[in-house]
Amino acid sequence: MRAQSTSGDNLVSDEQIICRVLGGHTDDFRVLLQRYQERTFRLAYRILGTYDDGQDAVQETFLRVYQALPGYRHEGKLWPWIRRIATNVCLKRLPSEPKPDELDDSIESADLVETQVLGRIELANVGKAIGGLPTRYRLAIIVRYQEELTCREIAEELGEKVTTIKVRLHRAERMLAERLKVLMNDEV
Repeated sequence: MRAQSTSGDNLVSDEQIICRVLGGHTDDFRVLLQRYQERTFRLAYRILGTYDDGQDAVQETFLRVYQALPGYRHEGKLWPWIRRIATNVCLKRLPSEPKPDELDDSIESADLVETQVLGRIELANVGKAIGGLPTRYRLAIIVRYQEELTCREIAEELGEKVTTIKVRLHRAERMLAERLKVLMNDEV
């Protein structure tokens, strides 16, 4: 029995769909795909930077989601679980980068950088500047500000220490501020 493709699909919970898929109604998985593929693509596109890479990552993500459904623990919402899988898929697709430098003692307030720089620029410049950041910094900015995760949540998802994430975010914000200054000067 197939789930009908109507607005009624929104009335069926993720948990119910997962139970149906695990019970042998594998066609019902498409409902989860329809619910989460756009969000997953936006995340993948922000991390990987190209449409094609984003599409490939979405396909791989949902293949992994399908394969991992029997191990899903039904704790809370489904999106954080899918987001974690998507983030891991994207990270594996990125070229490796050198290890981060040792921690800086000169950490400034992230709010100050955000207030002074991000408050005065156009959204298009932000996207362009974020896209030019090194991978680990781009990912930190994306999951913190666009996915609205806390430093603790980011650390858990990436298997890092909270202090490492805070430092990475601070550095990413400084680099972003510098990139935005350059972009703003180029437009004047």
